[in-house]
Amino acid sequence: MNVPEYYERNLPHRLALGSTLFLTFRLAGSLPLIARLKAEAAAPPDIPADYAAQRRYFGRFDAFLDQATTGPTWLRVPAIAALVAEALHHRHGTGYELVAYCIMPNHVHAVVALPDDAPPLLRTLQSLKANTAILANRHLQRTGPF
Repeated sequence: MNVPEYYERNLPHRLALGSTLFLTFRLAGSLPLIARLKAEAAAPPDIPADYAAQRRYFGRFDAFLDQATTGPTWLRVPAIAALVAEALHHRHGTGYELVAYCIMPNHVHAVVALPDDAPPLLRTLQSLKANTAILANRHLQRTGPF
């Protein structure tokens, strides 16, 4: 029996082993309008948010990311994009099965399948992002959130 992984951040997440997921992660500071988006999306406490509203909310995040008009765009540097690509491929076969990915100037999209014996995806992604941030900051000769 596949027991789903469950965690909460902004929304509850249930990740069933054996499922295929579309992931997006972004550079720190790439969405300076995030507070405004969150405020606009907040539903009154007595009205539950529906799935369509959640999709519109995250669609607006994606649209802002795709514009890349504010915040850092370090992923457009070929060496930094290569670090991210290598990190995604490195975890293929252990943390997930990498189906496809796209590296944008300020964010990454990936499609992954979770094998039945996969470690928790949250831990895999935290490791991927932390290691990539260290290497990218070193390459860019900077410190701080990546």
